[in-house]
Amino acid sequence: AAGLMLQDVDQFYTDSNWTLQDAVGVELVHGWVHFAQNFSYFRERNIQIFQGDITEFALPHPYRQKTFDLIMLNDVVEHVMPDRVACLVMQLKKVSHRDTIVYMHTPSPQTQLLENSGQYFENVVPQHEIIWHMALAGFELVEFSMDVDTICFRKPDDGNTPVQVTRAKCAVNGWAKYTHTVFHRVRKEHEEGMKSYK
Repeated sequence: AAGLMLQDVDQFYTDSNWTLQDAVGVELVHGWVHFAQNFSYFRERNIQIFQGDITEFALPHPYRQKTFDLIMLNDVVEHVMPDRVACLVMQLKKVSHRDTIVYMHTPSPQTQLLENSGQYFENVVPQHEIIWHMALAGFELVEFSMDVDTICFRKPDDGNTPVQVTRAKCAVNGWAKYTHTVFHRVRKEHEEGMKSYK
């Protein structure tokens, strides 16, 4: 589904006759950085990928002082250590501006706690803690929903599955395996209400 989101963003820019001016990615693993830098889809669109820790990266020139309209964290947050979540959020604040959209695609809490597939999640950050940290930094939750589009050939369990999850094409113990979480950086007129979080 995160791939679908990327396709939707790409299609939006194509349909709008807008051009991606500064598409930048940060990846921890050198091998993935090398792959991305040589991936034709990224090269054709001038998407720059840099190696770095998402909780403390510094983009090189000419991106050092840039902010971005859309920030996507696809299957990232579950790998951030609990004591580094605040650092991640401060990095997001540094590279965003008012009305920036932050999209997070993560394994659902149920997946992180219950799935026994050999996948190791370094961190299980409760969703309410992510929302709390984002609010402290001036981001407002716009949407939290179960991902019902990702396909992994495991349908929800029969029986007591909540109605909103029955459409999921990928499930773990009766719950959608992934979630979508969308925030936007609060506009100036909304900041007054955010002061109570500081």
